[in-house]
Amino acid sequence: MIKNNIIIAWRALKKNRLFSIINIVGLSVGLCACLSVATVVIDDLSYDSHWENKQNIHRVLTIMPVNKGSGEKMAASFAGLEYALPENFPEIETLVSLYSGATNFKTDSNSDNTTKTNVLTTEIKVWDVFDFKILQGNPKEFISGTDNLVITKGYKDTYFPNVDPVGLIIKDAPVYGADANEYLITGIIEDIPSNTHLRAQAIVIEPTRREQLYKEGYGSFRQNYMVTKSGTDIPSLTEKVNQWYKDFIGTESTYQYEFQPITDVYLHSEFEKAQEVQGDYNSIFILSGIALLLLIIACINFVNLSASRSLQRIKEVGVRKILGANNKAITQQFLVESILYFLISTVIATAIYYVTLPLLELYVGHPIAITFAQDLGLLATGYAIVLLVSIFVGLYPALLMSRLKTAASLKGSFRSSGANLQPFVQKGLVTFQFVISMVVLIGLIVVDNQVDFMKNKDLGYNTENLLSISNISWDNKGESFKNRLLKIPGIKNASITSFLPGTSSAYMTKKVEDPFNQGQFLEVNFIKGDVDLPATLGLKLESGRVFNKNRVVDAPISKTRYVFNDSIKKVNMQSSLISEYTAQTLDVQNLNTVITGVETVPVGLLKDFHSESLRHAMTPNVIIAESNPQYGGMLIKMNPLSIKPSLVQLQALWKEVYPVKLLDLNWVDETVQKQYDRETRLQHFFSFFTGLSMLLAALGILGLIAQATTLRTKEIGIRKVLGASVSSIVILFSKDFVKIVAIASIIAAPISYFFLNQWLEGFAYRTEISWWMFAVAGVSALTVSIITIGFQTTKAASANPVKSLKD
Repeated sequence: MIKNNIIIAWRALKKNRLFSIINIVGLSVGLCACLSVATVVIDDLSYDSHWENKQNIHRVLTIMPVNKGSGEKMAASFAGLEYALPENFPEIETLVSLYSGATNFKTDSNSDNTTKTNVLTTEIKVWDVFDFKILQGNPKEFISGTDNLVITKGYKDTYFPNVDPVGLIIKDAPVYGADANEYLITGIIEDIPSNTHLRAQAIVIEPTRREQLYKEGYGSFRQNYMVTKSGTDIPSLTEKVNQWYKDFIGTESTYQYEFQPITDVYLHSEFEKAQEVQGDYNSIFILSGIALLLLIIACINFVNLSASRSLQRIKEVGVRKILGANNKAITQQFLVESILYFLISTVIATAIYYVTLPLLELYVGHPIAITFAQDLGLLATGYAIVLLVSIFVGLYPALLMSRLKTAASLKGSFRSSGANLQPFVQKGLVTFQFVISMVVLIGLIVVDNQVDFMKNKDLGYNTENLLSISNISWDNKGESFKNRLLKIPGIKNASITSFLPGTSSAYMTKKVEDPFNQGQFLEVNFIKGDVDLPATLGLKLESGRVFNKNRVVDAPISKTRYVFNDSIKKVNMQSSLISEYTAQTLDVQNLNTVITGVETVPVGLLKDFHSESLRHAMTPNVIIAESNPQYGGMLIKMNPLSIKPSLVQLQALWKEVYPVKLLDLNWVDETVQKQYDRETRLQHFFSFFTGLSMLLAALGILGLIAQATTLRTKEIGIRKVLGASVSSIVILFSKDFVKIVAIASIIAAPISYFFLNQWLEGFAYRTEISWWMFAVAGVSALTVSIITIGFQTTKAASANPVKSLKD
């Protein structure tokens, strides 16, 4: 029986090729999209779930109260907690500090070339927290005398292919300090999976340093990871730790602590700007929703086309019933056809998925740890879901055909218990299909506008032809290097500074009481640089003056500390530049007067500028200057007409002054744009899926109009004989679909507005959702449908009416 059904289904599939191609293409696209998005979503949700002790590993977060009832989180906490917490709380087994960053290693002792390597810097207790798989060496035993280095197998195969690196000492290109640091390779571990926020190619293990936890509430900050005993009540532990810390300080604590499960770190760390490897929980819903909607569009196409095509198979069903087939057998036959279409589409979708997987990894920017190509269990689950979907989707046309009355079906009459509802169901499904397509299209328009808005908004400074050198120690040679650099003809200006747009903003923040709300506090960003910072950035002076290097209070020598007594404090206080927003927020009425709480004297008022991403609201910025800074980056303003020769001379000068250090150059405009990579990826995603959704909608209309013109061939012929023009016939067939698009536009507008407005609320500076966005989406959908209908209807209307009336 099943074999028979399969043979009949295959014949039906081959008989109407246009119908089959439209269905298979639509389903293949929808299924492939679902597989691809499911891969990204599963990968995102799997981050840090591979650690053996994942349920008991937490990151210690610090909550810094800003105002009553509110506070800001950060992923670092006092280094002194590393020993204080395990000693005071038996629930905590151990705690280790760990942070990630990049180090430039010289893997070849005979070459000056360096290899940028992502490393985790930690101490020997890391082996008690994370179960890295050791392949070679004994890295759990710390060898004193130098930092220990543990490399991954992939790193070893790439840079030490023909030697055993264990026991070798390699050096780095130092960022801080004039001399290269040495590292002893003590072991090799299995590659760290890509689905972790601790993504790295090597682990640097430093000597253990125990830092005291100070009652005064100061100390160095580190990222601390703790392991608790199984079954520990984390909310209860959090409450006890905060009470203990309050008692330890002896006063109302400035800080409170929270414990973040390691499996939450990747998707729920939006508060931590410095964390490079992090995802967006909201994007998971957006990606999943759009992929699911695409599959729904493809399924709607299948349902509609199957229901329309069933009109051509009425007599076939009548004959089968006379020959003894019951409703169950008819239902089974049409369900087998549905499953066959889905099976073929699934095979094609899987093949496309396998081929495009490298492109998907390129899109997300890293190797994907869990894919349908690697996990057969996952693939089997996906196929099982597709089977259930095929049965569910095939039920409507199957039940519709099985309930046909035998006598009526032999006459070609479409009468069944659900036949009268069929046109309404079909129109409803098409309307729903267009609602989905238009919501996605409006989403694309809004996302596209928001990304363009952020990338093109005036930031208050000029990033064109602006080059940056990453943060380093200048080793008492920064000022002389800068002076020699300025002698290069193509260099217009330069400044040593802590402010590198798109990378680092403030070198320090300070809480200052809000002058307009007593008891409330504001965070003030302090930006440090030399006296040339405003000119290099192109900051605009509104009133007052800029820094003068000949005035000590304008630019004190780096590392110099001044002790002021009350009588001279006001006249010798360090000068600063403030923005208009800062003056407004801190109620600064006059320049050259000490700002209470900030403890600087503003000598110049600058036009507002954004020191952070446009996701964040503008903050009060205070710029202070120093002479001969010892730490920071450098901003270099280039002449656009001589960039190449200037870069050559810059690199030669660097090699002369800093022969050991690596010159890390970046164009500032590119760095600023990179802040919005997440939104740009979303923009590309919407573009791709908008195209797919419109393609599927067009295929659906093409199939329906093809069926309609086939069933109404004689009617078209009669109209042609009676003098109807081709255009009038096209209009006749288009009217219903134009109404559907209009209704879909009305429904899609409020839905898309609600969700997109929610998304835009995540940005402090955002574009407005305007009426024209909905109009463009509606006109686009209408244009696609009219072109599709016009193409097929013109073809039918242009046929010879004699041939149409013959049959």
